[in-house]
Amino acid sequence: MAERNQKINPEFFQSDRNLRFRLFKDKLMFYVTGLCLLLILVPIFGILFEVFINGIIGFTPDVFTKAGGSPLDPNTGLLHAMMGTFYVSVIASFFGIPLGIITGIYLEYYGKGFFSNILRVGIDSMVAIPTIITGIVVFALIVLSMGSFSVLAGGIALAFIMIPIIAKTTEEMIRLVPQLYDEAGYALGLSESQTAFSIVIPLASRGIASGVLLAFARIIGETAPLLFTAFFSQSVPNNILDVSATLTVLIYQYGISPFEAWNRLAWVAALLLMLMNLGVIFITRVIFSENGVRPWTRIAEIIKIAFGGVIGEESAKEE
Repeated sequence: MAERNQKINPEFFQSDRNLRFRLFKDKLMFYVTGLCLLLILVPIFGILFEVFINGIIGFTPDVFTKAGGSPLDPNTGLLHAMMGTFYVSVIASFFGIPLGIITGIYLEYYGKGFFSNILRVGIDSMVAIPTIITGIVVFALIVLSMGSFSVLAGGIALAFIMIPIIAKTTEEMIRLVPQLYDEAGYALGLSESQTAFSIVIPLASRGIASGVLLAFARIIGETAPLLFTAFFSQSVPNNILDVSATLTVLIYQYGISPFEAWNRLAWVAALLLMLMNLGVIFITRVIFSENGVRPWTRIAEIIKIAFGGVIGEESAKEE
């Protein structure tokens, strides 16, 4: 360190000219980055404000308790679309989360052959292709073979969107775990699979869970694949083989409608989707962002702040 300091010319720091120029560049970049941030935030908050103002007007109890109906009936709601969104999300998560995680683990630990290279290229392609193509493929393979649109077909289409996102996230999160932990597991006599599932994957679970939540937030806002699979209906689905509306498709159908009542419900559905996505992103940032903080400990801290510390203190004592 002493030798390095000796190589620096002291006259550089004594020059007012150089110092003023450096301070000018510092302030210039500060204002430029601040302007760029403002240019990003203004349209974002503008969209959020517009959706909130137009959506909050239509919030009534009927929105959550009644299904769709005639556009001339002012008492229609969004129950059918909310249930459809719930069903397709559950089906997509049931197939997409385990398959995505297993694929990511396979690519990181065993992905060294020709098949693995093909699989990796396929996953990268699935991430890049438009989701409407996924809907068309599922339409050709499932909807036409079943003879009708269904919630099941919609869930499978969304699962195909989740799998590559979760697989890439899982692979990258496992890769970020230092090789030291693998070597420690081998030194203890553990096999490669035992080391992976007992040491490495638990260490990478925080990042994997973040990827799962972000993939879930991605599929909530998808519209194009559901137009070819779940389609649209004004009634609540009774099972996964029924045709069903979802919030995104309902926004499309009601948004282009000439009826004011349906336009109002489209804004309400947009607000619900926005709140759902913001909620998922908030959970991802709060629970999984801080290194070394367990999820349940962080939840206890949030409850403590929100409710005056009573419940939070009890959770902390249980820890």
